[in-house]
Amino acid sequence: MRPGGGPGHRRHDDEWVDEQGSAARDQISPPSHGGLTALRPSRYRACSGHHATGGPTMRLLLINPNTSQATTQAMVGIARESAPSVEVDGLSAPFGVPLITGPAELAIGRDAVVTLMAARPPFGYQGVIIAAFGDPALDELRRSVAVPVTGIAEAGMAEAAHHGRFAVVTTTPDLTGSIAARADAYGHGDSFLGTVLTGGDVHRVMADRQGLGRALLEAGRRAVDQLGARAIVIGGGPLAVAAREIADQLPVPVIEPVPAAVRLAIRRAERTSQEM
Repeated sequence: MRPGGGPGHRRHDDEWVDEQGSAARDQISPPSHGGLTALRPSRYRACSGHHATGGPTMRLLLINPNTSQATTQAMVGIARESAPSVEVDGLSAPFGVPLITGPAELAIGRDAVVTLMAARPPFGYQGVIIAAFGDPALDELRRSVAVPVTGIAEAGMAEAAHHGRFAVVTTTPDLTGSIAARADAYGHGDSFLGTVLTGGDVHRVMADRQGLGRALLEAGRRAVDQLGARAIVIGGGPLAVAAREIADQLPVPVIEPVPAAVRLAIRRAERTSQEM
């Protein structure tokens, strides 16, 4: 089952805009930087699921905190498919690892994202998406860039919580603590049931595309049958393709984190534009 929107999202969006909307508006700089010309948010047409005419298209920047170009391309493709009227560009971490599997790699990903955005500020974009499930550098970017920043864990958990108590399904046992900390930080402590893991070595599971889908599906069934999950979040940017493949094979909503982040980033950008 694919998820839909709901009133809970708007409350979450409003809290962000109330806290940061004015600051984001004041910090936007009109000069060009690195060949990209800044667009003020009020200049683009809102594009909630249908094509816009008569104004510049909304642009989002997806940042992959690992170094895998293939993963970046796959996530950008899914993001574009989820919002055809939005332009989505992608950047990979300038250093680090091709797959984030533990806290040390997550910390490296955070440093890589901060370094990348210091060198290439997102001028010309109306929102930034951090596309690793630990949301590395989310807080740092919100203090340093002039547009709304959305994490895929943040967005996926928000959509899942709208359906009730939820679980995260993923491949990385060393990140369960980080996932739980994110759920608590985002206010989902009472709704988060825990993380259900696929079996086997994470690198071998990730290398077998067909096997990955089966492993996630089996873990999703355990989340429903054993934990009573009313929704499932697939926990990982590199799992985006597999998440799409199994989304209709479970009896509860399966939240694909990349499209969820696109939806939330669009709402935040639209709200920021309206506030100007």
